[in-house]
Amino acid sequence: MTVMGLFEAGSRGLISALLAGALSFCTSGCVREYVYIQTGIFPEPMIFEDALAWTRDGSAVINNMHDYEVAKEAAYGGMGQIEGLHKLVPDNEDGLLLLLKAWSGIAFAFMEDDRQEALEKKDETLAAYHEARARAGFKRARFYGEELIGHRAPGFKAAQRNADTLRAWLKSNFDEKEDAEPLLWLAFSIVGRVAFDLDNPETVAELWIGVEILEHVVKLDPTIENGTAYTMLGATHAGLQQYDLAKSDFEKALEIGHGLVTAKLTMAERYYCPKRDKKGYFDALNAVLAARDIPDQRLISVISQRRARRYLDNKYWQQDCAFEG
Repeated sequence: MTVMGLFEAGSRGLISALLAGALSFCTSGCVREYVYIQTGIFPEPMIFEDALAWTRDGSAVINNMHDYEVAKEAAYGGMGQIEGLHKLVPDNEDGLLLLLKAWSGIAFAFMEDDRQEALEKKDETLAAYHEARARAGFKRARFYGEELIGHRAPGFKAAQRNADTLRAWLKSNFDEKEDAEPLLWLAFSIVGRVAFDLDNPETVAELWIGVEILEHVVKLDPTIENGTAYTMLGATHAGLQQYDLAKSDFEKALEIGHGLVTAKLTMAERYYCPKRDKKGYFDALNAVLAARDIPDQRLISVISQRRARRYLDNKYWQQDCAFEG
């Protein structure tokens, strides 16, 4: 390596370290200026692309967290940083995927939890506020998700003419295992928003889009995120009262994820409850609470167990199940 090459490599390392510090209090508008003042070097887009790649590689560490409140603060705190980096390198696919996953995950894990707490306290105004936040979070996630897949293949909007055209478009443009990740999270954003916007016929009418994408995901990689696509399909089919399909989906999710708690929790809420299966409902929730610790699934277990206790302890969550006895 030349002397200049050593300088460039060293400068990039220094700028990257400073960038991490700058992002703790500064978003896109001032990051470049901050780095320039500290180093005299005006950073190139490659620096921010590197930062997004490292952020993506390191983002999985949140899955190991055991403390719900710490994870929540970390997730919210990271959003400004990712949004800022995305503004600096808007076409970077790592940034788009991070934003797609982060907004979907925050809406599901934390905004929904805030909504449930408000409902338990019978504060309908606060519950509606958090519901609107979650709805907007999923909408923002979908925006980034559509932009991301648009980088890989044009024509997503046109392909939504009907199920056959969307199916053909997905098959033609996404045929690699690595395509499953962005498609899964795009589907998550679509289906998730429907769950928070059931009074809006326009939103509900798009549920089929999420389902078609999920069906394609399980063809590409049924094991991705421990069978999450099957859990989502199970919940969707149960919501449509297609209980045989739902049961098959949940069984596949449980087999792939080795009893993943989210599948059990979702099965209790979306399958056993509407079927008025009291034993199945309580057995599934108690199984969530008894689940062994798996480091890379720790946070989702904490979130699932938090909800399982809620559903077990408060009759509010069982009133729609109409259990007898």
